[in-house]
Amino acid sequence: MIIMNEEKLITWKMQTSKKWSDIEDVLKAININFIDYDHKMLVEYSLQLNQLIDKLEDNFSIALVEKIKYLFTQIYEYAVDHFHREEIFMEQYKLPNIHMHKNEHERILLMLRNVMEEFSKGKVNIGQNLKQQIMEWLVNHINLFDFNYFNIDNWSKNLQNASDWNELKSIINLTGINVIDSQHKIFTSMAIEVITNIEKNPTEKTIRDEFKRFKDYGDFHFSTEENFIKKYEIKNTEEHKDLHDFFLNKLDSFPDEIIKDIDSLGELKIWILSWWINHINITDSETFKYKNWAYKLIDDAKTIDDVSFLLHLTGFSDIDDDHLKLMKHTLEFNNYIQSLDYAEYKDIPKNSLETVLKYFDDLYYIASEHFDREQHYMISMRIRSPQRHLEEHKKILQKLKELKTNFLEGRLFLSEGIKTMILEWWIEHTNTVDFNTFVSDVDSDASTYMDGGWR
Repeated sequence: MIIMNEEKLITWKMQTSKKWSDIEDVLKAININFIDYDHKMLVEYSLQLNQLIDKLEDNFSIALVEKIKYLFTQIYEYAVDHFHREEIFMEQYKLPNIHMHKNEHERILLMLRNVMEEFSKGKVNIGQNLKQQIMEWLVNHINLFDFNYFNIDNWSKNLQNASDWNELKSIINLTGINVIDSQHKIFTSMAIEVITNIEKNPTEKTIRDEFKRFKDYGDFHFSTEENFIKKYEIKNTEEHKDLHDFFLNKLDSFPDEIIKDIDSLGELKIWILSWWINHINITDSETFKYKNWAYKLIDDAKTIDDVSFLLHLTGFSDIDDDHLKLMKHTLEFNNYIQSLDYAEYKDIPKNSLETVLKYFDDLYYIASEHFDREQHYMISMRIRSPQRHLEEHKKILQKLKELKTNFLEGRLFLSEGIKTMILEWWIEHTNTVDFNTFVSDVDSDASTYMDGGWR
């Protein structure tokens, strides 16, 4: 058995990957939601570009060349927007060596512009090297530059100046579980409040009372998480509970440390917030991934109440209502499927077949109408880089259309698997693409995903 070293494995994956799941394990997570999301989008663009280049190698055509030029333009524009988002973050959170990182951004954009110019001049041979070149700069920039630069240890001292939740919310990832995310907000706010109250009145009684209150809520929150883990049978979580116990024990020791040395309060604030943010962004994010618990829930779902809490809300009532509407219709379709004694197209009586086909058509119509509404919002909100989002809409509509086609051509049986597929697509799109566009994105004038920061 041949075992590749890490460098060779990364090179091999860059050369052979066809989809995100093929390469995601070699990319280092930054653990800041909007940055990791942008990285995923750029990698997916690059993978799409690679597929076009492979086709060009097999069968040269002007049409393919034009598609490559168009897609490369989209990659460049998304990179510009991504670097803009990163630079806002750097400045708001006073990261070190901003000028150096900005120079790296400009170097990459210059390289991309040069490649675009060469390609536009008709030097098609550059397309053969383009596949590896684009993926290399992406992977190297993410793993070598961004991973080290955005590590919280590199700028955690700035946390001492945080005065409320709004200044931290953009760097705290959501788990997608509303009760847990709500408690994260409360506990984060409480951490700042405890230190502030002690600074105002640094008596022994205040110190002990504030940390008791803080620890009591921590105990309550960690119990909520551990009960959730138990209820949904999430595996391999022993270390997670150990980390909870470690943090609670540290909170027990802090009052004596502060009473002994009140000047240590600032450093303790940095340590508490750094540990807490890392715990949410790394440990909680991994533990509460949907794949660890929600897919079984989706498989078993019978009513909208079984799954509605899985959705991130965008804050736009008609968009959120649309999300629920398609899910409800999918569940109604599933209930109808379960009432039938037939699974194959050729066996279904005409009246039942008409109902089945209407469900397929209605799902497509609901999704199509919803996507038109979202596009209208993107235009009115001046959302940056909407192209990738709109492409995801096309993919979902194509999947819905293929479900009906596959059923009619005998490649798809009527089963609960249809419900599971549609709900998984829909929830994934809502909680990643929609959330990042309508909650975490930035318009041309201001940051809507981070209105805090240490200005």
